[in-house]
Amino acid sequence: MVMKERITKTKQKDKVVIVNNSGTVIRERNFQNDQLNGPIKVFYDNGQPRLQGQYKDNTRIGVWKHFDPEGKVVLEETF
Repeated sequence: MVMKERITKTKQKDKVVIVNNSGTVIRERNFQNDQLNGPIKVFYDNGQPRLQGQYKDNTRIGVWKHFDPEGKVVLEETF
């Protein structure tokens, strides 16, 4: 599977988006000062969410949700 990475840079944050060869977004994450900061979203190839969470200074924070391929929440973790 071929994947492409798209990086959007601003003064404060860098957003990295990874897409599969058909153009479907499979991962979005944000960096600030070379550390994971902000939301992270991971998707199945069908576009449904697989994982959603939040980072602060490379550390997981808040509620993280894991989804099945149909989009139903199967696990919630709090950090």
